[in-house]
Amino acid sequence: MQHENEEYIWGLIARVLSGEATDDEEQFLMGWRQQSPANEQVFRSCERIWMAADKRMGGFDADKAWQQTSRRLHLPDKDLQSGRLRKIVYAVAAGVLVVLATTFFVHTFFNSTTTVIAMETSKQVVLPDGTSVEVNRHSQIEYPRRFSGKIREVKLLRGEAFFNVTHNVSRPFVVITPVARVRVLGTRFNVWVRSDGDVQVMVESGKVSFQSINSTHEILLVRNESAIFSSRRNQMIKSDMVDWNLLAWKTHRLVFRDAELAYVYDILSRTYGKNIKPDNAVLGYRLTATFDNLSLEDVLKIIDKTFMLQTQSRNDTFVVKRYSAE
Repeated sequence: MQHENEEYIWGLIARVLSGEATDDEEQFLMGWRQQSPANEQVFRSCERIWMAADKRMGGFDADKAWQQTSRRLHLPDKDLQSGRLRKIVYAVAAGVLVVLATTFFVHTFFNSTTTVIAMETSKQVVLPDGTSVEVNRHSQIEYPRRFSGKIREVKLLRGEAFFNVTHNVSRPFVVITPVARVRVLGTRFNVWVRSDGDVQVMVESGKVSFQSINSTHEILLVRNESAIFSSRRNQMIKSDMVDWNLLAWKTHRLVFRDAELAYVYDILSRTYGKNIKPDNAVLGYRLTATFDNLSLEDVLKIIDKTFMLQTQSRNDTFVVKRYSAE
């Protein structure tokens, strides 16, 4: 089955949840879910939203749901006439799963929240208060369609996001992660829920408060400061330095100053989302270079020429070795 693309996956999730999928489609989706924990989490998030919407809706009129959904999405006429797209939206109208390019938004209209899941590319989002958020790939945030009460609260459920918060002294902005929270008034900062469960915050401007969700103790971070909360040790570690290369996924700029290739390849892997396996013999080589808006392939070619290395792509992994004339 040659349907390894995200639009097909979203439609397939909708058909499985609505009971319209064939046995082959159900088996294909099960295989996709088993490929990675991230895929399984995407499916579970969709399933929870679907079930919540179905309980509140009871039953639904497909034609009416289509008209309401198309108006909410402001779909062009040509898309409205697309039988394939219409079939998908019919299937997801009750659960409200909406396909948009390489990411998708799930609007849970009944509880007025929006979940944004970025898959293979990052996604720019503007919140109801004007705050802009860049959601890194393989990341998920949740926020209300309208901020109410004394705080503006956003949940970073997994992955990473950079926030440019609209200043409002009377309504603090709070980012909730599974183990920690960040509180600000108006600033630019990055929050990363790492794969090991730790949470890292980096501040580009302004001031933020950072604390564990299980503690009243907080630390304050200002411009060019960072901190990591270790969930395993229940410990907050503050630093007066920020490795801005960690934001290259957003800035598309990498700066290395006498950096070991072990670090360089780690940063490249994180930035571009690809596996890179360098030979141990080259890890101690040191690189000084700046890369602006270059593809991973171009960066690797430059490094290869600088140190006389060979990089080959094998099964979606880049293998780096010292050059051999043989």
